[in-house]
Amino acid sequence: MSEAFLCTLENLLNEFYGSSSSNDRKQQIERELRNLSKDSKAWEYCVQLLQHSNSQYSQWWALSTLEEYVCWKWTAITEDNRNNLRRFMYERCLVVSGIAPSYVVTKCIKVFINIGIRQWHQDSYFFEQIMKLASSTSNVIGTTMLLVLSEELNRPRNDLTASQYMNCKKLLHDKATVILNRPRNDLTASQYMNCKKLLHDKATVILSTVTGLLEGLLSDKEKRHVTPHSSPGSNPSVSPRPGSPLALCTTSPLHSTSGSEGVNNEMVARLLSQTHTRTLVTLDDRAVSTAEAALKCLAHLLSWVPMSELVTPGLISTVFVFAKQGSSELATQAMSCVNEIVSRNRVPNHLEEFIFHLFHQTLQLLAKALEEGPAKLDKAYNKRFVEFLNLFVSGHLRRVESNASFPIMDFLSLLFKFTFNQTDLDLFYDSLDVCSSWVDFLISLQGYMSPDGTVQRYGCALQQLTELLLWKARFVTNAEELVLVEHDTEGLSEGEHTEWDLFVGKTTQLLSKIIELCPVAISDVLIRMYTEHCECLYQLQQHAVVPANDVSGDVSREKMLQMLRDVGTVTHLTQLVQPSLVGEYFESRNNLTQGILFHTMKSVEVAKRYHISSPPMVGELSILSLSP
Repeated sequence: MSEAFLCTLENLLNEFYGSSSSNDRKQQIERELRNLSKDSKAWEYCVQLLQHSNSQYSQWWALSTLEEYVCWKWTAITEDNRNNLRRFMYERCLVVSGIAPSYVVTKCIKVFINIGIRQWHQDSYFFEQIMKLASSTSNVIGTTMLLVLSEELNRPRNDLTASQYMNCKKLLHDKATVILNRPRNDLTASQYMNCKKLLHDKATVILSTVTGLLEGLLSDKEKRHVTPHSSPGSNPSVSPRPGSPLALCTTSPLHSTSGSEGVNNEMVARLLSQTHTRTLVTLDDRAVSTAEAALKCLAHLLSWVPMSELVTPGLISTVFVFAKQGSSELATQAMSCVNEIVSRNRVPNHLEEFIFHLFHQTLQLLAKALEEGPAKLDKAYNKRFVEFLNLFVSGHLRRVESNASFPIMDFLSLLFKFTFNQTDLDLFYDSLDVCSSWVDFLISLQGYMSPDGTVQRYGCALQQLTELLLWKARFVTNAEELVLVEHDTEGLSEGEHTEWDLFVGKTTQLLSKIIELCPVAISDVLIRMYTEHCECLYQLQQHAVVPANDVSGDVSREKMLQMLRDVGTVTHLTQLVQPSLVGEYFESRNNLTQGILFHTMKSVEVAKRYHISSPPMVGELSILSLSP
């Protein structure tokens, strides 16, 4: 190819991607480029363009054309040219790594990988080159290649012949029990399975290499020390706001003291106190980039490798070390790996060591998150962490709940702290869903699977969760956050809800589940709180002035409105106590019913007297229709 041709082609690409060309001109250039890509020597044009042009446009077009050529016209290239092209693309990957934009580097790697998987069953040198690069901590190119290889063999394609597909499947069969049999449009079934078999065959060495890379980074930068552990439930680093029920959590009051129902924390405390805590010192930029690339690759590998065979406690420990490194992109990538492990809910029940290790790391991770404070965590990391908690509770809690060796109460204490220290509403809702999953789990135990005393064992925890919900939902205890929750209905169409409606709705849904487990005890908490709020309102209105919009008095209109909104919220929640006031409870608890009706009518009178235009009550009070 002449230099003039290359120059013309480069100018054409610059014109096509430039902003000054008209749409008609772009369409004309696109047709010319499409015809050129169909040329039998298009791959040669691309190689020369990559060698002689530094333009990102030229690089991208050449790589995209090469990728298409490899997928659909690979058999048109002679064997010698195939090998030469593979060597060229390997060297090209090394050249552009760390220099070219990331999208160019990734595309270059993708072309190299697609060439390699077509020759893998004949020549293992392709894979050996990747593993050699992946073993180095000096760059990220090797782990990125492993990631692309894993992605390419786990996506739909049909560009492999049947024999190649079956050969890959055969090569992978010895080391892998889980094979994702999804066809690819650019590989035939046999080609695809042939390559997948090769990849699965190497699953052990790939995981070992990536884990070894991460371990190498740790061994270079870490220090080991023994840290005496108090109960994770008594972590002193979190200071609840004054008046918050969160203070109840700091001494982990959820423990049962009875012998048969209590949690055997003695063994766990001993293990925690003897644990070598691994703490990373500051990593340089190169080490951080390498670790992030390795963790990203590991996350994809964990989505398909055989869980029971290859995921070991050692690998889990390594990943959790990075997950505990504060709110950072590195920790977020590590949490992606953790979530892949936890989401693979295929762990046999007899693997107690794995479950204990996972639970122990969960306690450590919760304590670390609370040490920083949920509100201070990076939002991406916080979201991944909440996802992890949800996966753990929904998928693995059943395995540990029945084992007296696991400190379930410590876990609940930390979970409640983490949830109710969330200040972002979306993250609070997601965290609340984790608590709701736990309550759902308890409800599921009430049937034939329920061991004796399940609800009694968790009665204190359920009551504490109720008090925390009520603390979060009232201005008298949480005005700083609630004033930011939008409740203005102006501009909303019929059927739309305010952020306040959603907030109260979430609280109501969870409380209704808790009451299903402990109807009388939780109802008494709600009724007592409702009575106290109403009586406080009556005292407050004695010091207010009329009209209420005159704020020169002792009590401002805003404070009165907040008090009325609290009464409205608690009134709305008090509807949930209805099952504990009817039927067999009707006569014995009739005085409570009368008290609720009395306070409801009186609080409405207060609202009318001070001309509060915003309705203090949330929803309708169905308790007015109570009957025996």
